[in-house]
Amino acid sequence: MKLKAFASLLGVLACVALTFAATRATFILTNGQRASGELVFHGGQGNNMIDNQLNLGNAGQEKSYPVDQVAVIDIVGGTPSQDELGKALASDQSMVLRNGFVQGGHFVNIQNGNTLIWRNDAGQEQHYGLEAVTRVYLNTQSARQLFNYTAPAAPPPSPPIGTGRPAPVMRAARTRGNALVVPGTLPWVDTGILVNTGDRVTFHATGRVGLVQGEPQVGPEGKTGALSDKYPLPAMQNGALIGRVGTGQPFPIGSQQTPIPMPGTGTLQLGINDDFFPDNSGAFEVSVTVNGRPR
Repeated sequence: MKLKAFASLLGVLACVALTFAATRATFILTNGQRASGELVFHGGQGNNMIDNQLNLGNAGQEKSYPVDQVAVIDIVGGTPSQDELGKALASDQSMVLRNGFVQGGHFVNIQNGNTLIWRNDAGQEQHYGLEAVTRVYLNTQSARQLFNYTAPAAPPPSPPIGTGRPAPVMRAARTRGNALVVPGTLPWVDTGILVNTGDRVTFHATGRVGLVQGEPQVGPEGKTGALSDKYPLPAMQNGALIGRVGTGQPFPIGSQQTPIPMPGTGTLQLGINDDFFPDNSGAFEVSVTVNGRPR
C-alpha cells in the first residue's frame, strides 16, 4: 500500500511539474545574437524578469539578459511574415498571437514559464498562455533592423466612390493659430508634417462641420449612427475626422486624444469621413503632436 501511495504522490507531482513546465523560447538580442532555452521563473509570483533581467535556463544553467538588450522573445521560431512585421513594428512594443492578432502595449512579465503578462494601450493588464503567443517585440526599432524590414510603398489612391463626380483637389492645410484647419468641403488636406512608421501622434480636434444643409453641424466624432460603405472608413460615422499617411489606408481619429502609432512613412493628411463634399460647410481645427513634440 505504501508503494502505491508513493507512486500516486509521484504522479501528482509529475502533473504539477507539467502544469508549470517552462516554455522554451529564443531571445533575439539587439546586437543580432540569439540565445535559446527555457523561460525559468523564481519567487512567489513565478516571474521570469527580475530586476529588469530576463532569464533563460539551458542544461541546468541559467543566464540573465538585460531587457533593453532583447529585441524579440520568439516562442515559435521561424521568420515572421511581412504582414506580421508591418503590424507589429507600428508600436514601440507589441505581441503577436498564433491566430495572427497583433496588439500594441507594454510587456510586464512572464510568469510560471507559461503566461505572458501584457498591459494594453488602455492600461489594462491581460494574461495570455504562451501556447497562444508567437512573438513578443520588446524593441521594435531594433527588430526593424534585424529583420531588414522596409514598409511597402503605399498603393495609389482609389477613385471616388458613389458620387459619379470628381473629388475636390487636395490642398495644403491652412493654419489658425497653432492649429491646422480641416474644411468640411475637402476630402483631404496635406498637413506638411512628415511622419515615420511607428511615430506616436496625438490629435486634439475642435470645431464642427455641416454635412447636409439645414441639419445641425457635427463634431470630430461625426454624425451618430451614420455609417456607409461609401465612406473612406465605413465603420466610422459620417463627418468624423480621419487621417492617413501619404495615400495609404485611412485611420480613425475623431475626438480621441490617445497617441496613434503611424502605419507608414510619408506626409500626414487629415480629412472628413464623407463621400460628397459640395454641400458641406464648417471646419475642424486640429493640433498635432508627434512623439510628444507639438508640430
